[in-house]
Amino acid sequence: MTGLQAQFLSPGVFAPAPEGYCISIEEVDNGGLVPGQTTYRLFLNCLNETDYLSSCSGDADNVMILNASSGSWYNNAFNTSWSAAGINPAFVAVFPDMAFDSYLTIGAEDALTPADQQPSTIWGGIDASAQFTGALAGTYITVNDPTGGAWYT
Repeated sequence: MTGLQAQFLSPGVFAPAPEGYCISIEEVDNGGLVPGQTTYRLFLNCLNETDYLSSCSGDADNVMILNASSGSWYNNAFNTSWSAAGINPAFVAVFPDMAFDSYLTIGAEDALTPADQQPSTIWGGIDASAQFTGALAGTYITVNDPTGGAWYT
């Protein structure tokens, strides 16, 4: 995700994660290909080798907020998908800034990841994935409607 900041387990709102589980953020140098933006990758750190993340979701009782600390995040026009399924490595060779596109995923890094390992979505009244498609920059997502929604594998 480029220029994206996620707010997880806000103190006083949610119980803390069990010891040994946390979110880590990795800053990726985009080599100046996306001026004014910083690329971040978010990871769930688990305690056991057999632990896995199967979805990211939000609803009225468990609000999901994705916020761009810079005001917007970078969406490359050549990735028309909300996910890594739209990142074609052959296009990255010609358009290297595509490697720093913002998208939602659970493990998949590009279109070479098999289709059955690419995430799917289900949304109620707020479609968070719409903020990750096309050339328009994403800005802010709050999934807080009664139905909610998720991306999942």
